[in-house]
Amino acid sequence: MSDIKFKDGDLVYCPMATNEILTVSDKRNVAYEGTDGEISTIGVYFDGKYSSQHHNLAIFPATQEWYEKLVRVYPNLEEPMPVKDIIKHLLDEGAGVLCWVSDQDEFPNSDNSVAVITGITVDEYFISHDSNVWAHATPIMKIETFDARIVVAKTGN
Repeated sequence: MSDIKFKDGDLVYCPMATNEILTVSDKRNVAYEGTDGEISTIGVYFDGKYSSQHHNLAIFPATQEWYEKLVRVYPNLEEPMPVKDIIKHLLDEGAGVLCWVSDQDEFPNSDNSVAVITGITVDEYFISHDSNVWAHATPIMKIETFDARIVVAKTGN
């Protein structure tokens, strides 16, 4: 069972429909241009399945990690934007970006620490709200306003 959850605005792959990166809309639909030039939509559940009866995902996160997995089967997939570019873009739009962070794991996930990224150094390292510097980050969500008194801590383990 997948622990991936999709929300409005997520960038995704839907290889059964197109090789392009798509955006999840406000009702968990993804729109794409079909081979006939017409715009079509596919509705998916929050867990990325086309139907609640399906075992496998219909959409996948448009990340480098998923690109490397999917491109073996779908060789013409559009490459995702580098994570640093995505985070820079999100920082331009908001006060910070909630991310999974790591110095060892190239693609941090929910097994790693969580931090609010507030900047990127000239050496391309990620700066968190508590002035820690991280080698790798995976965005979770953009934060519109940020209060430095909020402490973000890893939960679980």
